[in-house]
Order: sequence, then C-alpha cells, then structure tokens
Amino acid sequence: MIYEITYNGGQLPEQDKFRKDYFEYAMIYDSETAVHYRYYDSIRVDESTAEENKVTVLITVSIETTTHSLALGLQKENQVWKLDIYDLIKENINKASKSKTG
Repeated sequence: MIYEITYNGGQLPEQDKFRKDYFEYAMIYDSETAVHYRYYDSIRVDESTAEENKVTVLITVSIETTTHSLALGLQKENQVWKLDIYDLIKENINKASKSKTG
C-alpha cells in the first residue's frame, strides 16, 4: 500500500525493490514515529512553503511540557496527494552502506 501513496516523480524503483528498501531502511523509524504521533494535537499545512502541487504538512504532539513536530512532504501526482519519502529512504540506504564500509 505504501508504494501506491508514495510520490514517484520518475525516481521510484520497481515495487518489489521499493518494498524491500522500505522494510529494511524505513519501516522501524516509521513505526516508532506512528506510535509517537498517534495522539497528535494538530495537523496543518505550512503555508509559508506551500506551492500548487507541493506542500509540507506539520504534525504536532504535546506531552506534558514537551512538544514535538514532524514535517512530511506531500506532492500531487495525477491529482492525488502522495508522500514524498523516497529521498529519505535513499538517504538511509546511503548511511547504512557508509557504516558497512567505514
């Protein structure tokens, strides 16, 4: 399902490779983030960076005196807003390959 709602922009690999990369390099972080932000206080578009087909959504959660925010990029593709996350997955792949070689 995540593949279908991920912005492609001509950069996504085939679905099987994407699924493998996602589960290996992003799923644990995304699972922790989902638990952390499950009771969000607000969700809004950052109007200062909004473009016609590209926005940043800010999700904020407050726990006692601590506030955390998460910014997610969305891009419109074929009239559907999709998560712009593949660059983050590629970044995690690069970090993992550097730690294996260094």
